[in-house]
Amino acid sequence: MTSASPTPDDAGSAAPDGAPPDPPARRVMVALLTPLFAALMSISIVNVALPAIESGLGAGSSDLQWVLSGYALAFGVVLVPAGRAGDLWGRRRFFLLGVAVFGLASLMSALAPTPMVLNIARVLMGVGAGLLTPQIIGMIQQLFRGSARGRAYGLMSTVIGVAVAAGPAIGGLIIDVVGDDLGWRTTFLINVPLTLLAFVLAFLWLPRTGGGAVTGTTSSTGTRTGSGGRRGLAALDPLGVALLSAAWCWSCCRSSSSAPEPERSSAPLVWR
Repeated sequence: MTSASPTPDDAGSAAPDGAPPDPPARRVMVALLTPLFAALMSISIVNVALPAIESGLGAGSSDLQWVLSGYALAFGVVLVPAGRAGDLWGRRRFFLLGVAVFGLASLMSALAPTPMVLNIARVLMGVGAGLLTPQIIGMIQQLFRGSARGRAYGLMSTVIGVAVAAGPAIGGLIIDVVGDDLGWRTTFLINVPLTLLAFVLAFLWLPRTGGGAVTGTTSSTGTRTGSGGRRGLAALDPLGVALLSAAWCWSCCRSSSSAPEPERSSAPLVWR
């Protein structure tokens, strides 16, 4: 007598004997991909807001370059160690932390009174995005099996592409509707309800699974890893993290210094 196959609301295949049942796949993906959409949209939406930020805060060209580079820099530096930390000490925990940091930093960006405060907030946004993004990969690898895992990764890739592509259009529409000063602030403020919703959904729907064991865990890239018996922060490979961070910082600073000065224009970049 054969057992019934899982419904579409269940993750890929039946859980192995003795393993906890799979959580509903649709709920898990909604909880995971909502903040991912906000984090990836924030990369591109700010491009159309730069002229409004320049006029609203009196920002200079270096300030505007760091509005872009600060986010990317923090994102890249945090991404790898955050993924490893989630593997070791709990992906759900670091995902919730990243969502909270990203949401609070988005609110800080929207309320920024000076270019310096805005740049600090953008760096914190990058930290939050770097904390939450690798946990999504790890949780898909952990919670889905078989063809459902491939569908989950495909949906994740679709959300990434749509978020980055939709950012400039959404930003231009917002600035066109509500005006320059309130408009650029709203491009950051829209992340707040998204992340608040994502935090609640993740808290309610993501399973409370512990982090992987220090030795022989399944990493956020889907491969088996080992730490050679190292414990605590040593398991994060601080030397490798430092080297990767230095390379990323050099790359971002080089890109920032070689970028052309943003064109000064009294008209915002919006749809007409």
